[in-house]
Amino acid sequence: LAEGAPALAETLERAELYRAAGADGIFVPGPTDEALLETLAREIALPLNVMGRGGMAPAAKLQTLGVRRLSSATAPFRAAYGALARAVEAYLASGDAAALADAGKGAPDLNKRFG
Repeated sequence: LAEGAPALAETLERAELYRAAGADGIFVPGPTDEALLETLAREIALPLNVMGRGGMAPAAKLQTLGVRRLSSATAPFRAAYGALARAVEAYLASGDAAALADAGKGAPDLNKRFG
């Protein structure tokens, strides 16, 4: 992956190639810097999709910078896996199955969120 000014130039060039080929959006996963994100959104003639990362501005701020889609990739899975690992560790340490039952949301909550 390119860095610095060459990365910006390369990204803008590639975005234009994608636009000319008929793309209806562009995914630029790396940047977190607000000024760079604003530049990308302004200079690219496609809706900008970026990867949400720790330390990044909140979604509402990103929207004001011109970001139109925020992707999470594997973050939800990793969060769920972390919760599962903690629950299993508590269960194995205590032998009490309540550690598993108390750790998660039930089917009604899942249906409400993802129905």
